[in-house]
Amino acid sequence: MVVLDTNVLLLLYKFTASARVELFRAINRIGDRLFMPFQVAVEFHNKRIDIIDQQVKQYDVLSKALNTHKEQLFGTLNHFANTCKFTAAEKHDLTAGLDHALAKIHKQIAEHQAKYEFSVVGSLEGDSVLDELNPIFARYIGAQPTSEQRAVLEAQFDERAKESIPPGYRDADKEENRSGDYLIWEETIAEASRRKQDVLIVTDDGKDDWWRKSRTHSVGPNLQLVEELKERAGVRLMILDAAAFLEAAKSALSVHIDSNTIEQSRRVEEEAPERLIKRGEKEYWQKRHTEIILDIRRASSEEEDTRKHLDLLYEQSDLGDSNDRPVLLADIAVHEEALSVLRQRIGALYDQLTDVDEHFMDSSLSSRPKTSQKGAVMRAHRESQIRDAQIRRRRSEHARRVLEERSRLLNEGRESDT
Repeated sequence: MVVLDTNVLLLLYKFTASARVELFRAINRIGDRLFMPFQVAVEFHNKRIDIIDQQVKQYDVLSKALNTHKEQLFGTLNHFANTCKFTAAEKHDLTAGLDHALAKIHKQIAEHQAKYEFSVVGSLEGDSVLDELNPIFARYIGAQPTSEQRAVLEAQFDERAKESIPPGYRDADKEENRSGDYLIWEETIAEASRRKQDVLIVTDDGKDDWWRKSRTHSVGPNLQLVEELKERAGVRLMILDAAAFLEAAKSALSVHIDSNTIEQSRRVEEEAPERLIKRGEKEYWQKRHTEIILDIRRASSEEEDTRKHLDLLYEQSDLGDSNDRPVLLADIAVHEEALSVLRQRIGALYDQLTDVDEHFMDSSLSSRPKTSQKGAVMRAHRESQIRDAQIRRRRSEHARRVLEERSRLLNEGRESDT
């Protein structure tokens, strides 16, 4: 008995037309060995419009992402070219290749979008996938549970979820359809017990409440499920994902399945398009965050070296011969100006860091990036401000001593004149 999970049927809206034909051919070849749980039909009808909407949005999302990153890339390239003193011709050569490549990608996206035959509005009026699936559902679908049966199953699921008994307990915190996997499982056990046939579940749900995991690999059905099906129905349990099922169908069902169809089943991305663009933006702003932190550290290190040298010049000015003082004062003025420029640069970098963090929060999928680096830099910044205040006091004391020295020399000159 072959049981197809909802996520496998929804692939029909994600595949190319040729791959869709081959998946339907494999489903039809299963024949009377097929079983469609009623819960699978419910989930399919509830999700199909959302899946079509997601597929349509993928094209717009990718185009927007390319435009966003195009601006960022061109900004980075122009900054690099200006810093490294590229000529106008060299700068043009640097960016022209990127512009051409992005234009080619946009063209490919538009061409592929034109081939996608589904739309939200169109699928409400007519749906070729649904038209072909309806006869299969009608022939192989399980019985709809009564409201009383459904209530009992929901209560059983809650008790099992508390004890982490598969399947479905990984979905226990979901707001919608939290018990869906368990309802499918119970229908499968009942049908397998009636038919007395071993069970093959085909699902792209990779969680460990369906699969037995070895490190990061899925190596077969969860052993608790194997034992439960054996105990309650007296049959064996097997499990495959969509790609493995299509690969096996070539020989087991004697159907032609192109390698491209199998590859498409492996590539399908389950994330919503909005999350895909958010992920790209998040990675960019995280990178900018790290770059600015490093720039602050470099500028702070340079500031520290300048400050130390300035301290040394102050000491030399205090202790040195009065004849050397004009040169020392000039050197001090130069280093004070350099220190001021560095301080302004660091302040500007902190402003950039604040702006980047705001962008990061807007694009973040969950929370703010790790702040250990930023915290260390901010502490260093506060310490720098304290030292800067000490420098200003030192400078004030130095200026006072210079005035006193000038006043003393002036008085001595007046006394010698008299």
